[in-house]
Amino acid sequence: MNQQAFEALGFHDILTEIGSFARTAAGKQTIIDLKPLQDRKQIEQKLAEVLKHSGS
Repeated sequence: MNQQAFEALGFHDILTEIGSFARTAAGKQTIIDLKPLQDRKQIEQKLAEVLKHSGS
């Protein structure tokens, strides 16, 4: 995805909203700095980690 797509989707606004729930400034900044993964292998690896930890 390109920057225009992120802007159209309000990606930064969503991260800012989520970041408002962080308890520390560092946590908020970490959330705001998140970028979507674009490499399929990385996405599959991260999904596997999430599923492993969620018990699914």
